[in-house]
Amino acid sequence: MKHGLLVHGTSGNVGDAIQSLAALRFLSRVDCLVERERLGAIASAGPVKVIMNGWWMKCPEHWPPPPNVIPLFVSFHVTTGPVRAAMVTDESLAYLRRHEPIGCRDLDTTSFLRAAGIDAYFSGCLTMTLPPRPRKDGGEVLFVDPFRGHFFPALPPALADSAEVRRLRQAAGAAGESPADSVDSVLARIVGMPEAWHPGASHHSALVSRETRPRERFRAAEAMLDKLAAARLVVTSRLHAVLPAMALGTPALLVLKDEGSVVSGPPDLADKGHDCTRRDPRLPGLFEQTRHVTLSQLLGGLSDEAWRTAVEEPMRLRADLIAGLEARVADFLGDDLAAKAVAPAAWLPSPEVAARGLGRWRSVYPSATNVRTPHACHGAVKIDLRDRLDPVFPEAGVFELHRPFLQGINGRVFSSDGTLLADHSWYGRHIDELGLAAPRCQGESVPGVSMSLASDFGHKNFCHFVLDGLCRLHLFEAAGIRVAAMDRVYCPPPPSANARRLLDRLGIPEEKFAWLSESTVVRPETLHVATFPGSRRNFPRWLPGFVQERWPVTPSRTARRLFVSRAGYRRAVSNETEVNRLLVAAGFEVFDPAKAPDPQRDFAEAAVIVGAHGAALANLAWCRPGTRVLELLPSDHIYPYYYALAESAGLEYGCLVGRSLKDRAPGDLGPSWSDFHVDEDELAAAVAAITAP
Repeated sequence: MKHGLLVHGTSGNVGDAIQSLAALRFLSRVDCLVERERLGAIASAGPVKVIMNGWWMKCPEHWPPPPNVIPLFVSFHVTTGPVRAAMVTDESLAYLRRHEPIGCRDLDTTSFLRAAGIDAYFSGCLTMTLPPRPRKDGGEVLFVDPFRGHFFPALPPALADSAEVRRLRQAAGAAGESPADSVDSVLARIVGMPEAWHPGASHHSALVSRETRPRERFRAAEAMLDKLAAARLVVTSRLHAVLPAMALGTPALLVLKDEGSVVSGPPDLADKGHDCTRRDPRLPGLFEQTRHVTLSQLLGGLSDEAWRTAVEEPMRLRADLIAGLEARVADFLGDDLAAKAVAPAAWLPSPEVAARGLGRWRSVYPSATNVRTPHACHGAVKIDLRDRLDPVFPEAGVFELHRPFLQGINGRVFSSDGTLLADHSWYGRHIDELGLAAPRCQGESVPGVSMSLASDFGHKNFCHFVLDGLCRLHLFEAAGIRVAAMDRVYCPPPPSANARRLLDRLGIPEEKFAWLSESTVVRPETLHVATFPGSRRNFPRWLPGFVQERWPVTPSRTARRLFVSRAGYRRAVSNETEVNRLLVAAGFEVFDPAKAPDPQRDFAEAAVIVGAHGAALANLAWCRPGTRVLELLPSDHIYPYYYALAESAGLEYGCLVGRSLKDRAPGDLGPSWSDFHVDEDELAAAVAAITAP
């Protein structure tokens, strides 16, 4: 079956392209573009499924669609005028009855069709299903065509002749722009915006040339969505700015034309009694979803409290409307739901996805403040690794999903509607650093019940494979999920012989494993996934206890001193020969975990450990409480992984920063490739301190 995407090629409003993007999110592919105003152009294309959302229409002579179009009527709005007459002809009514029920974007269209004898219901707008995106603090106040030509006529008399407004008129006239294109401190003062927000105010026009090609329209729509998602607050008269903004998670104010009437008294941002819905048939039903102000209220100057309320207490789109829309589209498209996205993947925590009816969430640990004890810092460079930890551990648990997407060798998980489950990833609440697109293709359906032990970077790093991945078994077991009940266990290939040995000791039958690769995209019938243990670089306190219970070791001695070398790996100590000599003189063994048959036992036997930052220090999880640790950190790679692990295990942790031999670009993310130099005098003093009785 072909899929067609409804486009609005003669529209000058980017909002129409956003409606197309909202439909595109659900399609696994697009076989043809269906032009709203030229429906007959695809009459010979064979059967085509089309989501018929949006505003209908400028050219009613092209209605109804040709017989080969298989329509889903949701978010359907019929404009006033000649189009409404075309919608109630005998031919049109017969067509609509064949495709009942008709999901209407607004209550006005719903009433109109019901009066004509059509089974119609209020569906809301498909742009309401756009998934939320990660948000950052701050952001600008974004004005998206808030006045639409009504600015100067609606100004209160006291402002209309003011010097500030005259300057604004002159500036707009000289630039050939609408006054709304010059959002500056003058306009910010006119609308009463808090002083601290003035520098961050800007304008974005939702208009494009009617000659713009579809590809450029989509780019303009994506750019507008990016701006909406990044804003502190959106102020707009455009319905298809306010609804997408709210869906993306951005607070928004809808500005309503009120014919210049002056409203006395303080503005009520939640007022539902405004009579604009009788003058604008687009609004009934959607109006109630928004926070809104009249043009007079806005230009009369909102109070600081009103602005703050709009930002701090944003309206929420009704979950039942969104769920109903998504369910109907899912039924219409069948197995092709949500196999494609047009923007970086939206993400949500698993409990919020579960609240939308997309799976069963089992909570194991509630969200908790991250409190760590201070650590010693040796040498001239003083740091506090607590500053590099997320302040809160997110809620941890297990999510049971029906037909989700499991993608790639890192095992990233998307719910059935294409939402990325960020709390299952190493990135967590920092998922926007990843910029991951939604599943690359429809994915292979896999029957039965599965679980995943995958985690980011597990296929190439011992620490990520064992502590981030295999330790998720604790969450599964705490939630009552057992490996024995699984048909398969998804896992990346172990990155080393040591990692493979620990995997084998779990006792999972080899035939249960399904090994992930870079090209993996599967859709298990049922998939159990556990959240990331703790948060990135921040191990939870339960983890060392689980490690020692699941992979127990029995030390035969307890007073060893180990220097964990990184010779032969990147980020090695550049003067290791001198460091080795110093440490051996202090009673240390130079220890290479890759050559040890049981490095977990070696760590458990140590009383003091000195080690360069690297995955081998994941073995600190097997140390006995009170073990003394000195981590050598490169100056361009100061991360708190092993401080957090040591502190969780009850070890006595200290660090010494050495100078990296190469400089990194500011803001450069990811691991360093540079070796680093350890000052021998500083190391000698640190070793004396950690070995003192």
